[in-house]
Amino acid sequence: MILQLALALAVDTATVSRRIVLAPAESIQTTSYGAGQPVVFVANMLGSGYTYRKVIPLILEHGYRAIVIEPLGTGGSSFPEKADYSLTSQADRMGLVLDSLGVGKALIVGQGMGSSIALRMAYRRPEQVGAVLSIDGGVSEAAATPGMRGAARFAGLIKIFVGVGSIRKRVNKDMRANAADTSWVTPDLVNEYISGQARDLDATIDVIKAMVHSKEPESLHDHLDVFQGQVHFLIGGVPHPTSMPDTEVAMLSVRIHHFSVDSVSGAAQYIQEENPDRVRLAIEWLDPVEPMVAHPAVEPSVVH
Repeated sequence: MILQLALALAVDTATVSRRIVLAPAESIQTTSYGAGQPVVFVANMLGSGYTYRKVIPLILEHGYRAIVIEPLGTGGSSFPEKADYSLTSQADRMGLVLDSLGVGKALIVGQGMGSSIALRMAYRRPEQVGAVLSIDGGVSEAAATPGMRGAARFAGLIKIFVGVGSIRKRVNKDMRANAADTSWVTPDLVNEYISGQARDLDATIDVIKAMVHSKEPESLHDHLDVFQGQVHFLIGGVPHPTSMPDTEVAMLSVRIHHFSVDSVSGAAQYIQEENPDRVRLAIEWLDPVEPMVAHPAVEPSVVH
């Protein structure tokens, strides 16, 4: 609701929310803004659709249609305990959602976990993906981070002893560690970032356990060369704990046919928060419909 209100105030455009049921216990929350060439934003586990609230008004002003999809176990989507939370299954669900929305050849934008989902969509459903933009996200082979795996080992105790306040403190600490300028990491913002998880902590812990135990049916690295479209990575120029290693960037430049990367000065992990206009420029440069024209602000440093 807060995201929709902010966008309604920023841009006079139609907003359509749909909850798409894919299975009896699996429903996916989507929100569409505006009309035009579709740009699909895959939400991360933290922040959900809220994390893109600064970018979406910028692209709506340039005639795009923005579609936010919150994967299973995030944001306003359902949190079923017994579901396949592998990144591959999440990517396949995204494909079904786009089928339901009648969307094809879209630019897919992912941040964090959303980047790995977007890259899996690219090779599994290439007819739906025109290009991929990763915002400081790597190429993960598992849905669960090391922190999630540690939490899952003590899931029972967490349910008893850990409340929203403890989660808020941990997220606040992690966000500050991965921000170039921490002034934007306010208590209200952190509350918005954890709102999906805070709604039902028991369900959130069950989802984390399911993510830890999920198995990927195939390796993403083994399929990076399948997609023929453009893949562009925005990487925060300020060093931070979740920075992608140079070795991984080098690997991507070899494995992905049309790969480019751009380091964003003055930003760390949350480029969409610290420099949303840079994300907008990258989206325009990657537009799968319009010919790409190099822009000085997003001139790729590696292209294949």
